[in-house]
Amino acid sequence: MNHCADSLTSRLSSGLRAYRKVAGQPIEDVTAQLTPPEQVLGKVALKRYEQLGASGPFLDDSRLDTVPVARWIVESDPENPLPKDAHTFDSGNYVHAGFLLWNGDHFETRATVPATLWPCPVDPPQKDPWRCPKDDIFVTPP
Repeated sequence: MNHCADSLTSRLSSGLRAYRKVAGQPIEDVTAQLTPPEQVLGKVALKRYEQLGASGPFLDDSRLDTVPVARWIVESDPENPLPKDAHTFDSGNYVHAGFLLWNGDHFETRATVPATLWPCPVDPPQKDPWRCPKDDIFVTPP
């Protein structure tokens, strides 16, 4: 295992790992290809969000069954939304820390994706209304 993978795994309490399987080849650990949120947001910004009561970053993989995209999110304290800045959305309830797009060979980090790559669930669960907020400038029209 390389140092990047060690660093990513130690930072994520979920034990997130990513693997690639190509026919006739051994399974390859591609966890180190995942651009961490610290690189997108910067450590200073992440620290500021945490000081304002936000969670640590987590990966929203809720759409991987339909699209090859996951999203890094930071969640604010529900009773104390974050001030609006270049990364917040859903009225300051969430921070966008980049999309991870699997292009068939490797992961690409993207600031935005078209709605076709981040579709709204047909019936979004009541507990997760953030899945399709109206002010999500990081999901562009198809």
